[in-house]
Amino acid sequence: MVIEEFSALGFRNLEELRIGFSSGINVIHGANGQGKTNLVEGLYFLNHLDSFRTHNLGALIAQGAPQGFIQGIVSTDDIRRKARVELTRRGRRVWVDEQPVPKLSAYVSSFFALVFNPDSLYLFRHVPAERRWLVNRVLSFWDPRYLAALRELRVVHAQKNQLLKRGETSSLPAWNQLLADKSHAIVTERAAFAVRVNSLLAETFSRLTGRDEALRLEYEPSLAGEPAEMVQALERAREQELRAGHALLGPHRDGLRLALGQRGDSPGRPDTLFSQGEYRAALLAFQMALGRLLEDGRGFRPVLILDDAIRARLYDGLARLANQMFITTTETLQPLHAAGARIMEIRAGRIAAVRN
Repeated sequence: MVIEEFSALGFRNLEELRIGFSSGINVIHGANGQGKTNLVEGLYFLNHLDSFRTHNLGALIAQGAPQGFIQGIVSTDDIRRKARVELTRRGRRVWVDEQPVPKLSAYVSSFFALVFNPDSLYLFRHVPAERRWLVNRVLSFWDPRYLAALRELRVVHAQKNQLLKRGETSSLPAWNQLLADKSHAIVTERAAFAVRVNSLLAETFSRLTGRDEALRLEYEPSLAGEPAEMVQALERAREQELRAGHALLGPHRDGLRLALGQRGDSPGRPDTLFSQGEYRAALLAFQMALGRLLEDGRGFRPVLILDDAIRARLYDGLARLANQMFITTTETLQPLHAAGARIMEIRAGRIAAVRN
């Protein structure tokens, strides 16, 4: 996937912007506060219809503007499409090739970008829901059937929570059975996903850092086994869930973490014990492994967005990737310029200079 062209109007501080991009490395260079992150946030939003910084759509609209627009020319499998998004404080409207898109799920199943920045580094490390969200997004893009199963599970989960909140127990066994049936499909797919990622993760981390330790993703479902075993676990947790007033077991509570250790099945050092530098490298390796996974499994090469988070020693490794990349930086640009990057300087939300 390649974003050939991007334009924005009334998005953050990008009052009026239009720029073409290289299919390889694109560097957005400038001082702090000039709009580097705003630009790549717009690129991310064009892919996911959501921001990696906020879920408040109103915060994305320029101060004093009634609405904001972003638009891009995107090519995938030699097919060029024009995607356009209108943002208001009440919601968003989306068009592809000038046709309105009624189902946003159909839109996000066509585009995908991976982002690595200080905010995502913090959220992935400290907020379990963010780790589950990323896995769900990848798996939903990988197979629409997973998205359908996830939606069904959310309906069952919400209904069970209502019963628990009201203290109703007569129909709980039936809802526990439904929850177990829906959870089994999700847990099975997540476990298979962890295996696929781990087939790439150790090599990716080693190539990125030069270290011999193997990085792996460890998946810990809160409900495990066959549906009948899950039902038994749910029944055992009934009194505790009634006291809490919400479901305590299910895929919404699954654990996902990174670990470093020797190659093989031996337990590794959990990411809670990683240094900041180790976690930065581990999360970048994880993102790169996800990109490889999508390319190998679906023939889709996602856009990589690296926002103010890359150190110069990693430039050589990034230059070998075939993905389209967007890198924001205030550092020296020579390594990336030598690698053939397109370098854009941004000032006050406008592209001030471009070097190829």
